[in-house]
Amino acid sequence: FPGQELGIAAEPAGHFKKFHHCHFWVGNAVQAATYYSTRFGFERVAYRGLETGHRDVVTHVLRNGGVIFAFSSPLNPGNKDFAQWFERSGDGVKDVCFEVDDVRAIYEKAVAAGAESIREPWEETDENGTVLMATIRTYGDTWHTFVQSEGFHGTFLPNFRPVEETDPVVGAFPATQLEFIDHIVGNQDWDQMLDV
Repeated sequence: FPGQELGIAAEPAGHFKKFHHCHFWVGNAVQAATYYSTRFGFERVAYRGLETGHRDVVTHVLRNGGVIFAFSSPLNPGNKDFAQWFERSGDGVKDVCFEVDDVRAIYEKAVAAGAESIREPWEETDENGTVLMATIRTYGDTWHTFVQSEGFHGTFLPNFRPVEETDPVVGAFPATQLEFIDHIVGNQDWDQMLDV
């Protein structure tokens, strides 16, 4: 469809650089991270949880080449957001995160075009710098977070601790090298493609 038919101006608000990471919500983050390390050659690169002062959700971040996956689980019973996600979807990708050059402009344009705002632009900062982010939902339960990280020099995102230890099991298998995420598919229910 031409942009004019959809009510979208032809001039972009900003530019997509690449997929920043895929954020999975899972029942057991350490187990999922271990599986992806031993089966797909990912290496643990960052962590956020009890030891870093985050008492509600634990996140293990893995990298293989240019592909980054983050696995999060609730640390306490009664987390309604995670419970609803698991009831509908089970373990899966909750947030597809894009590295962009202008978070605010892209967020505003997406919301003006009908995307639902999950979280307005906000900044996260630590000793490695500042990252600007904003989150939307376009359809279904999956979110899209825009990440603008020029000038940030940390391993992943602010307030994540780098992981320095290497899982000894990873070295027992041949290396699997991934370069980047080429594309991600959003599935629709039967006869729902046009409605979206």
